[in-house]
Amino acid sequence: MPVQIASIRPNLMVQARRVEGPECQAWASGLLVGTVEKMEAGLYVRLKPGDSMDGRAHWFPVEWIEDVDDRAVYLSKTPEEFSRGQLDENPLEGPAPKSPSDRH
Repeated sequence: MPVQIASIRPNLMVQARRVEGPECQAWASGLLVGTVEKMEAGLYVRLKPGDSMDGRAHWFPVEWIEDVDDRAVYLSKTPEEFSRGQLDENPLEGPAPKSPSDRH
């Protein structure tokens, strides 16, 4: 069953997957990687800046979402994978335009 992207809303917790053992659950409390600020064009989730170590907003693609319920967004990534792959800049904004002097 596909993930219901429309059910992602501001203030939902975002939890990373923990490494599973035979008797472990897929997600564990304490693996919070952020809180949803908003969706970006239905393609990315923007996290609240106050939840990050650097105080900046970060993004991740919706393809990383494994499940959503009324409490949280659950990712298919471990905290380490999330940390390595999160985006530090809005992926929908292109690079800053070059000044005319940079074009020569």
